[in-house]
Amino acid sequence: MRKNDDFDRIVSLVKEKIGFPGDLYKFNPLRRRIEYCMNRCGIHDPARYLKLLEESNDELKRLVIELTINLSYFFRNPETFNQFRRICLSSLSTNHPSFWSAGCAAGEEPYTIAIILDQDGWDSYEIIGTDIDSDAISRAKKAVYNHFSIQFVPEGIKRSYFKIRDGQYLLDRRIVSKVKFEVNDLFQTNYREAFDVVFLRNVLIYLSKPAQIRLLKIISQSIKPKGFLILGKVETMIGIDPDQRFRPIDLKERIFQLQ
Repeated sequence: MRKNDDFDRIVSLVKEKIGFPGDLYKFNPLRRRIEYCMNRCGIHDPARYLKLLEESNDELKRLVIELTINLSYFFRNPETFNQFRRICLSSLSTNHPSFWSAGCAAGEEPYTIAIILDQDGWDSYEIIGTDIDSDAISRAKKAVYNHFSIQFVPEGIKRSYFKIRDGQYLLDRRIVSKVKFEVNDLFQTNYREAFDVVFLRNVLIYLSKPAQIRLLKIISQSIKPKGFLILGKVETMIGIDPDQRFRPIDLKERIFQLQ
């Protein structure tokens, strides 16, 4: 039982209103984000903040954005994408591969995948990016980014795939058309053996151990036989794959293959 019932009630309210399963997430990161929103409102008592959330849909929306925010950028951990190219793409036995960027935030990751496939001459493929945050998905569909999002994009790719307008970076619409976006709660996912490669980077780290085990089982059912799963650099399979469904292919880059 967590010590502060008011924080639990806030998490329960968010789940009731928008379906965000905060009860499955590690509590301390959630609490820090809630406290950030409280401080922004000049509130130090979680009971008072709970009352505000019950009365103000605007503040509830601001809290949801804070709880679900997942900062990302193009070509995050480029060495991971190099190994994705070398290990995953080189071993595909299909002419129409499918890729899923789970928890894609504003689309930087799935668009990075699309750029790589375009560079390598792939014509036929499917990329899906999903996130529980509908605002993030709306931003992804617009494909307009600031300097932070493209800070690690090589200059040649930046020139080839982006246009600058009013200080913003507009992604080539040809690349945009290659990615489909959906609002999706990962715990309600029902993709069955749909993907050759799933990117699940920096998602598990926020979940409790039981939730990690549960989500990994769900994700494994979405991957084709001998397909690949790519986790974040600080994430591990230790203790969350009791059935040993995955074998490590590149531990440094957190690339695993479904048995």
